[in-house]
Amino acid sequence: MNFPNRLIQLHIHNNLPEKSTLQDKNPYHLLVLHHRTHEVVMTLQTLDALGFNIDTFIGIPYGESNWPTMRMLDHVSGQTYRCLQTIQHPVEPTRYQFDFKQSSFLQNADEQMFTDLYEKSEANRDYMAAMTRLVEIELTRIIQQCIQQKTKLLIYDES
Repeated sequence: MNFPNRLIQLHIHNNLPEKSTLQDKNPYHLLVLHHRTHEVVMTLQTLDALGFNIDTFIGIPYGESNWPTMRMLDHVSGQTYRCLQTIQHPVEPTRYQFDFKQSSFLQNADEQMFTDLYEKSEANRDYMAAMTRLVEIELTRIIQQCIQQKTKLLIYDES
C-alpha cells in the first residue's frame, strides 16, 4: 500500500460517524484476504470503523512478519486472524500447515479440524492447495451464517 492510500484511509477513518450507526447500514459478513503486514492494520481498522464485522481475516504470506505485527492483526480483526506456516526441508518438498502460533486463538474443535486437514498430503502439498482449503473452510462457514441470518457476504480480496 502506498503513502497516498494510507492518507486517504486515515482521513476516512478520522471523519466517520459513530460506528454503531454504520453497523445498522452494513449488515454484511466480511471475509478479508490480505497480506499480513503492518500496513494492513489501517485497512482492517477502516473496515471496522465503516461498520463491517470482520468474520475472518486470512493473512497471505508476503515478506517477513513478526510477533508484534501478528498481534496487531489479531486485535484489529476481532480475533479472527488465520494464516499458514511454511515448513521447509532441505530434501523434501515444502509443506504448509495451519499456523497455530500466529493465528487467533481457536476452540478445540476448530483446532482439531485444522490439524487433521493439514496432516493430509493433498491439503499441504503446495501453497495454492493449502490456501484454497483454508479459504474454502472459512468461506463455507460464513456462507452458512449468511443463510441463517439472511445477510449478505462481502469478500475483500487484496490478492
